Order: sequence, then structure tokens, then C-alpha cells
Amino acid sequence: MQDPGHTADVHIHPSATSVLRFGRFTFDRQNRILSTESEEIMLPPRVLGILDLLLERAGSVVTKQTIMASVWHDATVCDTSLTEAVSLLRQALGDDPKQPDYVQTVHRRGYRFVAPVVVAGSVDTASDRQVQRVAADGQT
Repeated sequence: MQDPGHTADVHIHPSATSVLRFGRFTFDRQNRILSTESEEIMLPPRVLGILDLLLERAGSVVTKQTIMASVWHDATVCDTSLTEAVSLLRQALGDDPKQPDYVQTVHRRGYRFVAPVVVAGSVDTASDRQVQRVAADGQT
């Protein structure tokens, strides 16, 4: 389990097409592929959308409303849909909601990605170079 006082400190630009690493996982943002060294982990698109949003804002609380607006867009959904999608994400990551290594529930507010995130590579664009500099400098 991660130290509750220590959270990820990389903020990823929303348009960055980076490959991100956390724990034993790699997430290709452009292609929305979550994998380990040995296999691709198949998840529904909305679950991958939640992961992408949480990684983009690693270390920060992302409200339930923000997640639902971003991932479900104009569809009307209830909290249960979000809860089930986060549960699927946790299962795929092998994460325990009571002692999270990756996705922490912030009761009555939303979720926070708490593991350290490393920008492993990216398409060579100006915004991605900026993301890599920010990550290297530790600035937000």
C-alpha cells in the first residue's frame, strides 16, 4: 500500500499521447491500452476512460461529477455505474479499496490515483515534451 501522505505528483496534459507506467502496469493513452510486461488487460472503454482521467490528474481528487461528465458525456448515469466501473478497474489492477495502491476513494467526493506515475514515452509533440519536462522538474 502507498503511504497515504504520498501521492503521485505527475500532471499529464490532457492532449498528451504519452505512455505511462505505474507499478507493474503500462498505459498507452493514445491507444487506450493497459498492459503488463506479459499481457494486455482487456477493459471496457469507459473503464479505460476513468483510468486515463485519473492518471491525467494523478495525486489530485477527481470528483464523481467530473468523471461522469468526462467518461459518460451527455448520458444520464447514476453513481452505481461509476462505482461498478471503478470496481472493474480495481480488479484489473489487483487493487484493494480498503488499502489502495492505485485508486483511492475520497468519500463523498470522488477518486484519486495515488501511485507514482512515470512518463515512459510519447509521440514527439511540443505538448508531450512539456509534459516530460514538468515530470522531470517535479513542477506542476
